[in-house]
Amino acid sequence: MVGSSCPMGFAGKVLKVNLSSREIKIEDLPREAIRFIGGSGLATWFISKMVDPLIDPLNEKNVIVFCVGPVTGTSIPMSSRYVVASKSPLNGTLGDADAGGFWGPELKSAGFDAILVTGKSTKPVFLWICDGEAELKDARDLWGLDHQKTEEEVKRICGDCRLLSIGPAGENLVKFSVISNDGGRIAGRSGLGAVLGSKGLKAIVVKGEQRYSPTQDIVDLAKEIIGYLLERDGIKRLSKFGTGSFLENHLARGNLPLKNWGQDEWSEESAKRISSNRLSNWVKMKMGACKYCPVGCEKRIEYDGVEEKGPEYETIAALGSLCLVDDPMTIIKANRACNLLGIDTIETGTLMAFLMECFERKILSQEKVGVSLYWGSGDSFPELVEMIAFRHGFGNILAEGLKRAAELIGGDAPNFAMHVKGAPICMHDPRVQQDKGLNYATLPSGAYHGKGGSNFVGLPRSESLAGELVKRQNFAEIIDSLVMCSFAFEFWAGGLPVDFIPRILKTVSGLDLKLDDLDRIGGEIFGMKVAFARKSLGRDKIGDPLPERFKKVPRVRGGIAFTFQAENLLEEYYKCRSS
Repeated sequence: MVGSSCPMGFAGKVLKVNLSSREIKIEDLPREAIRFIGGSGLATWFISKMVDPLIDPLNEKNVIVFCVGPVTGTSIPMSSRYVVASKSPLNGTLGDADAGGFWGPELKSAGFDAILVTGKSTKPVFLWICDGEAELKDARDLWGLDHQKTEEEVKRICGDCRLLSIGPAGENLVKFSVISNDGGRIAGRSGLGAVLGSKGLKAIVVKGEQRYSPTQDIVDLAKEIIGYLLERDGIKRLSKFGTGSFLENHLARGNLPLKNWGQDEWSEESAKRISSNRLSNWVKMKMGACKYCPVGCEKRIEYDGVEEKGPEYETIAALGSLCLVDDPMTIIKANRACNLLGIDTIETGTLMAFLMECFERKILSQEKVGVSLYWGSGDSFPELVEMIAFRHGFGNILAEGLKRAAELIGGDAPNFAMHVKGAPICMHDPRVQQDKGLNYATLPSGAYHGKGGSNFVGLPRSESLAGELVKRQNFAEIIDSLVMCSFAFEFWAGGLPVDFIPRILKTVSGLDLKLDDLDRIGGEIFGMKVAFARKSLGRDKIGDPLPERFKKVPRVRGGIAFTFQAENLLEEYYKCRSS
């Protein structure tokens, strides 16, 4: 199956699926595309070539792309992710998302680097891929099922396999619906579940039989990396608790979001109650891992006799502290509803906090919304999640996403919608982390915690915050193109020096690229996303200010009032980007 013109590490094949004509083609991976490595780079290259930036994201002419990278499916640790990209229904720019688990390696094992889906099916279908072959199968009996039931039914039909799917929210074109794989691994940002829903594609099911035999060089490098990672305190914490542990530390630093970003302090005991390290006080908990990952940061929880993916930091903060909710079971139940029905927990929590503020300010009422909302109580969250997923009542407005929902509500409501380009502010406070603020302001797809990183060990230093961020954004694109987990390189987690990236790439693919080369290629990938955003948004510069609240409501630490104003940094950022 390996294309003769492709380096090792690549399957060398692209699967093209036209749902309108039901035509399926297998083509060689274009040699020119390998310049962008794989994953995010490859997906961005395909979207840039194939999608009109002005098209309606839910039009059948939109394209959705799934890509793995040269590291995917190898024994290099923390390398079992995939990337999905399309024009985003949430904000109209080039949107992407990624997830771990086992689906990505299975696609590689089945013989493909990428899947390109175009058109629209007249009836629900799922795509079945097995050992270099593919066909479309009837999914009418799957339509309407939640993620868990979909996975159970597909495995009953297809046997041992890996699948990704959409839930009812994706089917109903909720603008922040997600794609789920492997029992709750979520490709959550950009609303790409709605793109699959618009095309009538319920699931992509993969079975690969190609056996992988790593070279001795790969085995040796994998051992070296594992040895390094397992000595790190951050990795030890992730292995024991996953993300979201010791939230009282986030609170002390002023980094924990509170009351729709409008409050500075909260009870330390409240933060402790919802921390991951206390989850086992409430439910049965164990840790799971992606394929070839020695860390195992995935929380698997069990309550009411059901095992499922537990809430991560972003979810805990969004559905918890952002809404002043300190009841762990409330967060767990809301997380379950989101994961089963297929909507993004970050957007959901931000919406709930927004609604709470609208209730507090008398902009909305129980009569208008259908449920009552107030700070500290999340009892109505599961009901609202269901209303959103099925577009029932007021849920039809909320299903449009935070930005559009605020505009439809009208009046002062948009002032309390905390987003950039329609993407909600992620759960890291830009007032005390100025680099996060500038990152949120400048990413082509809006606020996103997974792009730009917190800090990468060994990255060449710059004289300015803007210069530092440009390099981090570039290297984040490279990591997402390999495709590897960014936790491997984050200073607080794996702390793997970026010098390992050229070594990894050369060992698995033979591609000999230096750090400067990778910086340049990452910048080109980022630049393609910027070019798409410029055209889709109809403007030259894509940097945006953050909501006024971050300028006017400070976080006070050590007697210093921290605020954030992106306008002070944008010109320097543009200079660094153009140099």
